[in-house]
Amino acid sequence: MPLSEDEQRILSQIEQSFYEHDPDTAQKLRDTTVYRDAGTKLKLAIAGFVVGFAVMLGLFTTSLWLGALGIGIMIISALWAERNVRRMGRAGWSELQTAMSERSALIQRRRNAE
Repeated sequence: MPLSEDEQRILSQIEQSFYEHDPDTAQKLRDTTVYRDAGTKLKLAIAGFVVGFAVMLGLFTTSLWLGALGIGIMIISALWAERNVRRMGRAGWSELQTAMSERSALIQRRRNAE
């Protein structure tokens, strides 16, 4: 449901006040997207998986427990990577649905205008 003109005006005032009082945080929020945040975390998860793999390979022959620690690091990293890939996919799906509903509303307005 779209906002009324009054609600849009109030939201605009709150947004302007936020930008004036805390420009650093406003800039960070403006620059951060779901894709950037999830992408950064995905890179860290991949690095963690590689580290876990190296720990497993390097220490498995000396100690079974340290090798198991490497496997644990790999599992946790893989789960973290999967979670962030899902976040990126969900954000993409949400954007697609929004675009489709906006297009549908535009087509409906054009039909009503005719």
